[in-house]
Amino acid sequence: MAKERAPAEQELPALPMKVFVSAAPFFAGLFYEPYCALASLCLIGWLVYCCKRRGAFRLRPGPELLATAAVALFYAASALWAVDRGMAPVGFIKFLPLPLFVLSCGFLSSEQRRGLLEPLPYCAALMVVLSLLLGAIPALRDYFYVNRRLAGFFQYPNTFALYALLGIPVLVSQEKWGAPELVCLIVLLAGIVLSGSRTVTVLLAFVVILYAFLLKGKRRIVLGAGLVLMLTAAAVFARLTGDVSSAGRYLTTSAGSSTLLGRLLYFRDALPVIVRHPFGLGYLGYWYTQGSFQTGVYSVMHIHNDLLQFLLDVGWVPAGLLVWIVLRGFRRGDLTRRVMIGVMTAHLLLDFDMQFAAMDILLLAAIDQRPGRRTVRLSGAALLAAGGVLAAACLYFGAASALYYTGNTAACAAVCPGYTPAQTELLTEADSVEVMGDIAEEILSHNDSVAIAWNARARIAYSEGDMGRMIECKKRAISLDKYTLEEYLDYADYLSVGLRMYTEAGDTASASVCRGELRAIPAMLDAVRDGTSALGWRITDQPSLELPASYSWLLELP
Repeated sequence: MAKERAPAEQELPALPMKVFVSAAPFFAGLFYEPYCALASLCLIGWLVYCCKRRGAFRLRPGPELLATAAVALFYAASALWAVDRGMAPVGFIKFLPLPLFVLSCGFLSSEQRRGLLEPLPYCAALMVVLSLLLGAIPALRDYFYVNRRLAGFFQYPNTFALYALLGIPVLVSQEKWGAPELVCLIVLLAGIVLSGSRTVTVLLAFVVILYAFLLKGKRRIVLGAGLVLMLTAAAVFARLTGDVSSAGRYLTTSAGSSTLLGRLLYFRDALPVIVRHPFGLGYLGYWYTQGSFQTGVYSVMHIHNDLLQFLLDVGWVPAGLLVWIVLRGFRRGDLTRRVMIGVMTAHLLLDFDMQFAAMDILLLAAIDQRPGRRTVRLSGAALLAAGGVLAAACLYFGAASALYYTGNTAACAAVCPGYTPAQTELLTEADSVEVMGDIAEEILSHNDSVAIAWNARARIAYSEGDMGRMIECKKRAISLDKYTLEEYLDYADYLSVGLRMYTEAGDTASASVCRGELRAIPAMLDAVRDGTSALGWRITDQPSLELPASYSWLLELP
């Protein structure tokens, strides 16, 4: 067992780290890259301060640092093989706060690390109250509500509900229990119910049942009664108003719901991809390639299972290390931490909570981080150099992302040409074929899985009369967006013009090629329908690939 630090090494204050852990969820849960860059800069500053106080950088890295560093470094290294090589550094910035947080915790004593979670229930309750108050302002309502469901500062109801749920184990484990704790519990329960998160409601019920057996005194009665009253109130509200889209949404839970079946469909489609790509697809790689392997109608940026998401993004090694530290933390933790880790693990298997870096930080704070056996020493110059490089990367990519999210798309693309979402928006706004071509080539130079860029290439080839190149590019676009009927109709329009043009010119060979491609379109649609999985036919969104009457001539071509 590692020895505790000497008293002289415990002089560093824990308050800055406690404030960081408490404040992070209020910055959109650190979902957006600019906030992650800002969080990393804060942690870098804290690390520099700690090293100055200690006079040197001495650390005994444990498994948590190994796992989190592997995640961040694999996002950066994926620039060599990722689907979107331009966005790989942005993925690195998004998950950089994780290893920096573990490094920062290394300067705290074990008692200080345990205290990082103490403000959690009160911060979660504060978020519930602020969300209700600010959400009552019409101009801010869409920020705090999603489809009439309370979403908090996370802007996502399910993760917001999980955040509120995590405060309950910390709250009921406190030695003192009085009116403030009771009010806090009621507010947390109200936040969960108003979020309409069915999965969190089920997890909350399990937590209540667990504590009914493990807690002593009035706390278990209060917790159970509070849950029953909140759910009863939500049920009465749903019954009287007929609205089951928010507080009464848990009443619609069923094993056959499209929400659950949709998630199972995502998982089914992604597993073969994970097997074929042991190093992952890189940041946003799943988003850009799902159209090529999906067997149902959906379009999701995240797969709604964070274990699979990390496997898709950075591959087997970092994902395996993350599983290791979570299981290790669960085994070594006390009751409160085991409940927190168990709840988070169960929920992340059905959602994308870990895409919010603040939730990753809470998970790491719940894990008992123990130092490793070997001591690492770095000189002050080496530390400043590393910190300077990381800070510069945070400023550069954080600024580019901030420009994108604030609507300055052109400036973002100018600052960071590899920022694919910005380039894609510019492509849709292009006012000339020349500009369209330049942007499309820029996108495809670092990401050849963007359907709209291939469509732009096809359009340019069509305008130049190069039907062979148009066919090649349009087929590539269709392969990346095979459930969109408009892609096939657009292709048919191009080919029909080519067929007429070549026929009039007497070029029978080229006309025959266009006619053959036109004949193949109905077969392409049939192949997509035949390839739709059983789950794909059971979800709400169904394939719509029937040719309109105005295109029935495709079926009658000689």
